[in-house]
Amino acid sequence: MVLPNILKGKDMPRHLAISALRVRSWSTNKNKPIEEAVKLNTQKIKELIDLQIKKDIPILTIMVSTQTEEEIKGLNQLFDQLAENKTTHENKIRIHATGNWYDAEATMVDQIKNMLDKTKEYDNYFLNFCIKYDGKKEILTTTKLLVKKTQAKQITIEELTPEILKENMPTSNFIPPEIIIENNWKYSGLLLWDSTNSCIFFTNKYWLDFEKADFQKAIDHYNKYKDQKD
Repeated sequence: MVLPNILKGKDMPRHLAISALRVRSWSTNKNKPIEEAVKLNTQKIKELIDLQIKKDIPILTIMVSTQTEEEIKGLNQLFDQLAENKTTHENKIRIHATGNWYDAEATMVDQIKNMLDKTKEYDNYFLNFCIKYDGKKEILTTTKLLVKKTQAKQITIEELTPEILKENMPTSNFIPPEIIIENNWKYSGLLLWDSTNSCIFFTNKYWLDFEKADFQKAIDHYNKYKDQKD
């Protein structure tokens, strides 16, 4: 599994995952134009990446929303910026994508491929976007892959273990998240297979209302309970 060549920031998790969904719902319930919501979404994601660098968090996973054409357009612009900006290259951030993003419209697929290619040699920080992601589908897809491998006699049924399943998942290069921040009152299924033993912090608010103070509350919560034994 991948770990960046940096020291973990003090009291920071090595892998933090966050749900950045409900952009359209925020727009509807706040009576704001979707364009304003998309602009704020981009700003929030950039702020989160800046926090990753500032706090020395080796791995950051963000599950993004692609419900509307406006959101997809906004993400395309963001991905184009991340592929080219100084923050990415000066901090050597390697960007990954997880989920069914290859089923997205062609422009988004091209933007993602370009972003991944431009950062493929970096290993200081890892930024993973979950795009069109579904935790159950991820496990099902991996299970189907292992079935094919058993049929091809590349592996026997007796050799199948949780560790083997993890090795065949798209997120196999990452250690499980130590904390998952849910900007909602319920669990989204983010990194479902790896969520066991993760601290899950619910903000009970919209992602677009997420502030640095909420981030700090989540980290404080993580540090309060991380060393407790069952």
